Amino acid sequence: MSARHVRLVAWRPMLGTSILSLIWAAVGGLWRTPATAAELPFMLGSWEGRAVEIHGDRPVPCPLRIEIIRQEGALLWGYDVWRPTDPTGAVSTDFLGIHLLGSLNPDGTGGVLAKEDAFFSFRFLDPTRMEVEYVGIGKSAARAFVATLFRRGGTPEAPPIPVCPDMAGSWQGTYRYPAPEGAITDVFRLDLVKQEADILWMDDVWHALDPDGGKPSANETRDRVIGGFAPDATRGVLAKPDARFAFRKLDDHRMEVEFARVGGSVEQAMAFYCVLRRDGETAPATEVEWPVLTGAWAGTADYPQTDGVKTSPVQIEISKQDGPLLWAENVWHPLGADSGQPGPLTVRESLRGSLHPAANSGVLAQAGAQFRFRILSPDRLQVEFVRLRPGPESPMAFYSLLERAK
Repeated sequence: MSARHVRLVAWRPMLGTSILSLIWAAVGGLWRTPATAAELPFMLGSWEGRAVEIHGDRPVPCPLRIEIIRQEGALLWGYDVWRPTDPTGAVSTDFLGIHLLGSLNPDGTGGVLAKEDAFFSFRFLDPTRMEVEYVGIGKSAARAFVATLFRRGGTPEAPPIPVCPDMAGSWQGTYRYPAPEGAITDVFRLDLVKQEADILWMDDVWHALDPDGGKPSANETRDRVIGGFAPDATRGVLAKPDARFAFRKLDDHRMEVEFARVGGSVEQAMAFYCVLRRDGETAPATEVEWPVLTGAWAGTADYPQTDGVKTSPVQIEISKQDGPLLWAENVWHPLGADSGQPGPLTVRESLRGSLHPAANSGVLAQAGAQFRFRILSPDRLQVEFVRLRPGPESPMAFYSLLERAK
């Protein structure tokens, strides 16, 4: 089901949220299980702040609001409430609301909310503030930013702009990524085009696979990626259609990038990590003892849909590992047309990704979705699943604990 736009009169969201908050607060205790009632934050209500979106070569400040209208344990239902801008950058007086479905993480320190082609990752700074990372990968609306939201009415003043490092130059590094037939080695490159304080315009310079030889083409492809730094000025996020780049500065001349592609017609979905050096310096090789993850990993998950909670088995089968690189399948059960719950039909979708260089976490991507995971022990994974493209189910997010099948 596609994401649904809801037009809202400017004064109604605040009034509606207040009423809904009282209603949900009254019955919230009925929803929460005793095991989680004390640990999970109460999120109902309006979370507001300001963001800066990039339109072409111009930054456009805009209000940002997330309204959580329902919470059932860790699971969340809400709206991304925003004001559209016209080509001149003028902000409309009308509000639009788009369904968000997601979840708090198991330790209650943050979570994820998803809609079609976009998601918010958030972490709590204190009971009244959270930092949100927004990534939109739609073909006509790719954008990324990090902002602070407050639990209160009205829009607070924007926080001071951080003093960010100068990113001038060409950032390059040799990397390996999991193609359908095996590992491919190439050079990953991000060229700075423009920087305004914490806002970045960069070019992703890459080589598509030659369909005949199965190797990177000699021809360069340039895609504009946009985004910026988080408030701590040490990390940030960039986006282009179908792909997300999360980066972290290691020092003045190195940054680590997590790349995940979940769509596109030129390359299939996959994910990898790479260390880039300013102006083409070569990163030294490092020896890492990679944990062996091949095999079947299974668990269960509750997840939100527009008509309520669904419960389903979750299974990832990792068939091949080459150092950090992983080839796997997401084995799942679509919702039955009659029952509205996961049925007997089994779907297998290709996953490809990588372990993080620290060898304690990683990311796997498939068409329209991604898994990020943490290794809790040799036989246990905690996974965060985000679906961005609608199919048998709406875009949404959930967490699950998977154990290695014996």
